[in-house]
Amino acid sequence: MICGGVLPSLRREAPPPFLVTSPLLGFSVHHFDFEPAERCAAPRHPSTSIAPSRAPWHRRGPMPVDDDFPTPSRPNRQAPRADLVRFRAWRERHLPHASYLITPSFWTPAGTARAQGLQDHERRMLKRWEPQITGLAYTGRRIYMTVVATIGGYEHVARLLHARVLMRDDPDYTQHRGKRVSMLLLCEDCTAAVADFARRQRVRTVTTRSSSASQRAPALSPGDA
Repeated sequence: MICGGVLPSLRREAPPPFLVTSPLLGFSVHHFDFEPAERCAAPRHPSTSIAPSRAPWHRRGPMPVDDDFPTPSRPNRQAPRADLVRFRAWRERHLPHASYLITPSFWTPAGTARAQGLQDHERRMLKRWEPQITGLAYTGRRIYMTVVATIGGYEHVARLLHARVLMRDDPDYTQHRGKRVSMLLLCEDCTAAVADFARRQRVRTVTTRSSSASQRAPALSPGDA
């Protein structure tokens, strides 16, 4: 206990101000030990501010491209299949008013069993693994099943025959029941043996090197259009 004296002050005395000279700023400021709430930034001289246009990291014009980091480009669209282009051209020339399907698939008995209980989008995905042909054009009374190939072969004729048999029991083609079916093999060339085999199987071959008689448009009945 202190008697007859003066209690020492518990408040911290602020240190005396001192002068700060900065060659970078170009002027002098008086520094005070302010409290954090009272602290403020010292004013900057206009001559010492760096304009954005003069900054060392600023560059006018396009930035250089590094070989290790090439600029992204738009992905190239895949070119259309040549057989589909030829089928569409043939259909537009000979059957301009007919509807058509591209790469139709046909259910096999094994595929139908696997598709039991699946949803519609799952069935469509599964059916893409079933036998296919290039295109199918159809009118009110007729169906044209078509396979396009560079060189016609026996396997193309067999594909058409197989697809025709599968189409009879395919539930996705019930709207075409009762229509006449024509099978066509569009190719650039084929041997005489293949053409004779196709003719005996009622498959018509249309080649670019054949006579004009075989290039005639399919005959349409009055109710086809």
